[in-house]
Amino acid sequence: MHEEEAQRLQSELNSKEGILQRVEEWADLRIQQQELEAKRNGPDRFNTRGGALLLEERTRKRIEKKMPLVSS
Repeated sequence: MHEEEAQRLQSELNSKEGILQRVEEWADLRIQQQELEAKRNGPDRFNTRGGALLLEERTRKRIEKKMPLVSS
């Protein structure tokens, strides 16, 4: 009885694997987006050297490109 339930739950998990991966990717992108917003509002944003603004811009563009793909 318990083995049948475990097998049913395992098959259900396997069938929803793609959805779970997209949810994890969305959560990662959302965290990166929040970190980017925190950096954007930081007072020392323009004082850093070494291409930090370029890196921020690349990250922002990557998030904007991937977020709609993951959300749909």
